[in-house]
Amino acid sequence: MPPPAIRWDNLAYWLSRGSKRSVYNDPVIKHGFARGTEPVAYVDQVLQRWANDKELVLAPDLNQNQPMARGFESKGVESQQAEDRDARRSTVADRETIERRERDQKRAGLETSRRRITRELESSHSDTHRAALENALAFLDAELKKLD
Repeated sequence: MPPPAIRWDNLAYWLSRGSKRSVYNDPVIKHGFARGTEPVAYVDQVLQRWANDKELVLAPDLNQNQPMARGFESKGVESQQAEDRDARRSTVADRETIERRERDQKRAGLETSRRRITRELESSHSDTHRAALENALAFLDAELKKLD
């Protein structure tokens, strides 16, 4: 006989009760205490988003009966093609700007880490700790050199 189907409502009920002493001390409960309110809230949010997305996907297209431009002689089509070409050109420049910004952020983070490790190295008294800090400093220097 197959096991009964597990419904989310039933599971959510018992998960949320898993933090009550009378429930988690019950000998029937195998694994004891559970902070069930957080997973229940998370799964409820996921299910709600899924339902919203499903409605959007299955919604009938409201623009099906709109008139459409025919052929390349239409000025609308020509302007759309020109806008698309311009957008592609600006996308390359935007991508380079984004990559430069990410590189600058990574460099700033590495430099901050390097300053912190240098300060710790100055105040360290343990040889083992000093060796670990020196290794970390060498790694950070190598990463910074890669960015240059």
